[in-house]
Amino acid sequence: MDKKVKALLSVLLLVLVIGGAYAGYNVLSKGNAQPTQPTQSTSGSEAEEKTPAPDFRVFDASGKEVRLSDFKGEVVVLNFWASWCPPCKEEMPYFQKAYEQYGDRVKFMMLDLVDGSRETKATGQKFIADNKYTFPVYYDTNSDAAIKYGISSIPTTVFIDKDGNIVTGYVGSVSGLEDITAVIEMILKGK
Repeated sequence: MDKKVKALLSVLLLVLVIGGAYAGYNVLSKGNAQPTQPTQSTSGSEAEEKTPAPDFRVFDASGKEVRLSDFKGEVVVLNFWASWCPPCKEEMPYFQKAYEQYGDRVKFMMLDLVDGSRETKATGQKFIADNKYTFPVYYDTNSDAAIKYGISSIPTTVFIDKDGNIVTGYVGSVSGLEDITAVIEMILKGK
């Protein structure tokens, strides 16, 4: 299957998973690594269109269940990755630096997509340890998060505001620390 067909299927799946909401479609279906701006109303009487971030269940390194909803009221950065993915590996240092800078104000959920063969919890843990990353890593061993977000290519990053709504995202790798920090700053400032 060529990239255009895969991208089209990704868009269609994403629209179905998130319920066809325009903001969700606008956020995750661009197929490039440029974030979109959040939807804003043009007047005070119009309701701002928002897409609630789907809740999911993943596991921490000790096997404890963790849900996105556990971080209610927090700004959250979700990053879907695997240790075999070259673009994922390239962007990890940017996430480490962002975590060091914002980890006290933003929750990072680095979601290792564990399929049990190509990616295992052990290979993900080894990659994290070998590179001395300190951000929180969670293991999507049952594909709950990947399915709910329609993930068909990695890396994918989703930014969620403190109200639990998707603000923007990247399909593909971020090109630098500034890609991450610009969105985080926008969310923290409430824009």
